[in-house]
Amino acid sequence: MADDLGIGDIGCYGNNTIRTPNIDQLAKEGVKLTHHIAAAPLCTPSRTAFLTGRYPIRSGMADFGGIRVLQWTGSSGGLPPNETTFTRILQKQGYATGLIGKWHQGVNCEHRNDHCHHPLKHGFDYFYGMPFSMMADCQITQPPEMAAPLRIRLWSYSQWIALAVLTLIAAKLTQLVPLNWKTIFLLAFFGLLFFVSWFSSYGFIRYWNCVMMRNDEVTEQPMKVERTTSLMLREAISFIERNQHRPFFLLVSFLHVHTPLVTTGNFTGKSNHGLYGDNVEEMDWMIGRILNTLDSQRLKNSTLAYFTSDHGGHLEAQQGNAQLGGWNGIYKGGKAMGGWEGGIRVPGLFSWPGKLPEGTVIDEPTSLMDIYPTLVHLAGGTIPQDRVIDGRNLIPLLQGSVQHSEHEFMFHYCGAYLHAVRWHQKKSGNVWKAHYVTPVFQPEGAGGCYELRFCPCSGEGVTHHDPPLLFDLSQDPSEAMPLSPDTEPLLHAVLRTIDNAVDEHRRTLSPVPQQFSVSNILWKPWLQPCCGMFPFCWCDKENDVCKPGHDLLYKPFAKIKLAADRCYGNNTISTPNIDRLAKEGVKLTQHIAAASLCTPSRAAFLTGRYPIRSGMASSNAYRALQWNAGSGGLPINETTFAQLLKQQGYTTGLVGKWHQGVSCDSVRDHCHHPLNHGFNYFYGMPFTLLNNCQDNKPPELDAAFQAKLWFYTQLITLAVFSVLTGKITGLISVPWKATLCFALFGFLFFASWYSSYGFVKHWNCIMMRNYNITEQPMKLERTTSLMLQEAVSFIQHNKQGPFLLFVSFLHVHTPLFTTERFLGKSKHGLYGDNVEEMDWLVGQILEAIDKEGLRNNTFTYFASDHGGHLEAQEGTIQQGGWNGIYKGGKGMGGWEGGIRVPGILRWPGKLPANSVIDEPTSLMDIYPTVAHLAGGVLPQDRIIDGRNLLPLLQHKVWHSDHEFMFHYCGSYLHAVRWHQKDNGALWKAHYVTPIFSSETSGACYGRGICPCFGEGVTYHDPPLLFDISRDPSEAMPLSPDTEPLFPAVLRRIDKAVDEHQKTLNPVPQQLSIYNIIWKPWLQPCCGTFPLCWCDKEDGALDMHTVD
Repeated sequence: MADDLGIGDIGCYGNNTIRTPNIDQLAKEGVKLTHHIAAAPLCTPSRTAFLTGRYPIRSGMADFGGIRVLQWTGSSGGLPPNETTFTRILQKQGYATGLIGKWHQGVNCEHRNDHCHHPLKHGFDYFYGMPFSMMADCQITQPPEMAAPLRIRLWSYSQWIALAVLTLIAAKLTQLVPLNWKTIFLLAFFGLLFFVSWFSSYGFIRYWNCVMMRNDEVTEQPMKVERTTSLMLREAISFIERNQHRPFFLLVSFLHVHTPLVTTGNFTGKSNHGLYGDNVEEMDWMIGRILNTLDSQRLKNSTLAYFTSDHGGHLEAQQGNAQLGGWNGIYKGGKAMGGWEGGIRVPGLFSWPGKLPEGTVIDEPTSLMDIYPTLVHLAGGTIPQDRVIDGRNLIPLLQGSVQHSEHEFMFHYCGAYLHAVRWHQKKSGNVWKAHYVTPVFQPEGAGGCYELRFCPCSGEGVTHHDPPLLFDLSQDPSEAMPLSPDTEPLLHAVLRTIDNAVDEHRRTLSPVPQQFSVSNILWKPWLQPCCGMFPFCWCDKENDVCKPGHDLLYKPFAKIKLAADRCYGNNTISTPNIDRLAKEGVKLTQHIAAASLCTPSRAAFLTGRYPIRSGMASSNAYRALQWNAGSGGLPINETTFAQLLKQQGYTTGLVGKWHQGVSCDSVRDHCHHPLNHGFNYFYGMPFTLLNNCQDNKPPELDAAFQAKLWFYTQLITLAVFSVLTGKITGLISVPWKATLCFALFGFLFFASWYSSYGFVKHWNCIMMRNYNITEQPMKLERTTSLMLQEAVSFIQHNKQGPFLLFVSFLHVHTPLFTTERFLGKSKHGLYGDNVEEMDWLVGQILEAIDKEGLRNNTFTYFASDHGGHLEAQEGTIQQGGWNGIYKGGKGMGGWEGGIRVPGILRWPGKLPANSVIDEPTSLMDIYPTVAHLAGGVLPQDRIIDGRNLLPLLQHKVWHSDHEFMFHYCGSYLHAVRWHQKDNGALWKAHYVTPIFSSETSGACYGRGICPCFGEGVTYHDPPLLFDISRDPSEAMPLSPDTEPLFPAVLRRIDKAVDEHQKTLNPVPQQLSIYNIIWKPWLQPCCGTFPLCWCDKEDGALDMHTVD
């Protein structure tokens, strides 16, 4: 979809000077519509009608005032959430849906992050582009475009007020007028407020409106227009390549050819029509690149391609003598004119090789609204039955199976005012058009409103016609000769029929909230998308991705399956050492974590028990420990497998991440520390790696909450300064004591949160050796070397006796810190580099075991704590893992992608090599397995949920001991797995599932991580049921119609849930709000608190010394 393109600007519609070979090729290979009509002559309402198949007046997107399009990204109006776009229906039919380019349908409703009008809330899985529209304000060298006359008046008023203030000051100083200073200060203060009230919006339009977004994230603020073409083309091609193996819908909504006509150097000055022609030819080139991508991916014959414009060309767009708007051919009028053909008649080209006839021209009236029912029909969807859909399915007309359009009447609105009606009299072939209102051209006869820039819809700028002007477009498409009773005997009969149609049409209209009301179109600072801390909104997350004037640069998204294992199907990331483990041992393909987040999953791994049994499952939004200085953690009465092995004479060591807490009541009690949970030796992070640990990364810990705290602090500061100003100028009589008290309150509020969140790197990013802190904050560039050194050293020092070494990698958690040796070496960006470095570490540890002659008597196990983090992204780069065919990811308690993990076990001579086991197993099974190997006895005073894996691994039994597995999200039961061993079925019932950011996105991209309860989840009664032995992707929920055993299976699972819940006992909640908040008295500190910094590893070995 082009923006503001005139129908007369392209070759296949008669232009023989501007070169549009790719658009012309579409027409040659398919169908050209010559009577294709937009539902509105301006972009916002026209695009609304296109997306919904309905006249914009039905959805409240038509205005009764003078504002007919959205004015701000930070306003509350937009496409209502209750409107059903065709992309929503295509999503339900399994299509991947993407929008690249202009949106202009609104962003937020009530707060900055609700995104109620955003493309992702209207059926698009992926969005990259402008939430607003291109305008001259986006280019520094251009004069202002938005509300230019109003801004001139506001500047004038501000200057008059300033002049008045200065005059009064001069008069006061020279004693010409007897004014007191209070009055002068009051006027000055009023002038300042007046200036700030309008300049805070209109003075920063480039920052507020000229932004680029990727999904919910602002990537450029302000945008750099010189590279936008390259970035958009890259994104469009990337979307096609990513989705080539599944049905997809891609809407490329060009910023061309809207002013300021930003054109790259390759096309500037190349056309015969100045800058406008250059811009059209560049757009045609982009279309060619996209079509070539379809060809190269062999998708051409299975793809319906459609090209159009949102409305006619903008006649009044001029700069000096240069025409910056389009040409509408023989048709009168242009953009913003609701009735004249030039504002609403647009190109309409369809190409679908083998399905649509080539070189066909259709002169029947059709509409942009027809795309809605056409695509829904092709996708096998159903048109909504609860509303009027004004579009008509075009396929019969396009394929030639019918000769006439289904449209009899079309209603042409200017805002919310009906300006004209078209009657397609199929029997006679006439197309009548009655104009009730027409704009008054300025100057008269000019064909446009050049003195106003846009023609109005109502008031003194229009002429009301009674009787209406009548034209026969089949004879007079230029609307040059209005008919009269003398020239057309049927005139009265035609007008009566049209009037009756108008009455019937109006009866179908219902009152709806007006999206263009004054309240909805005003700029609201609290709704302004901002990539920083408002009002400091500027960023450039696309730096060096694409350079202006250069050809397309494309970087693929990172892909990784489970924990980056080639042995699990990934054939691009190199993991030879992990793959060798699988080849020499046993690979588990249905290995399940007990939780989808690190803290509870690791608690279950260490104890062999569901985390809810130990109080390590949260009933609030915080499902993992947040601070080293929190009081929650793995309870001291829990018995870990390390404690059992220690009792059997094993030396036990932990190198790496702990994330099970540190202290309870005092900084030195170390009640949750690894040394109090069975480990003889610990070196690593008591917490977890996060973005805050790396200086050049955005904050990760509680980022949304921190943003709110900053905002409240700024409000308090502003209030304090306002009170001080009022006090000093005498405008308000507030005691100094009250003012200082308020200021002190603001300072205490700031200190109360900044003392924790302002120093996350110092409080959480630390390294310890046993109880001693060695680095505070840690130096990431050497952490990998130090951890490897410690792991190898532990093996060397304990080779003479039995030992347990738990290497808990910081890889591959964000921020994916990778040493220089591996940077840029993988085919999957930073994530792939980090995975390959981890694999190298695995290889170094295995080599150390071989070197010490321990290979044949060492039981080796490799896994991940949970699935990959789908929502972890930075720009276009995927920072989290890929979970293969499995739905969902980290944070999702029930879907397989969050809990199915690698499970590889090697023990040469004891376990069969190159073996694959598909039975359900759990990370909790490691507890009884290693206890059995060490000759230990499982605790008898508690339930152990894990099962000894050794008989299954050695093929002494063929089925797992697990019959039921319970999948929690926090403390909420989301799903249950039933392993029906007698028939091989593996049933899985979902009681609760998260609501994804879009139905097919597979993740909660707007939230960062999916919630466990509340409005962010769906409760299922009856539960969703899958047989994952046949449907491991959980794509096809069963029903009583498709599965005769459906009721019986759910009854058996419900009974198992009841039995399981009877085994649960109340325990202290380790992740309660009290336990997870930062407590200064519990903060590990290597100095005198709060002066906590040290480096006791200075001079430690470099990465390259371990070879």
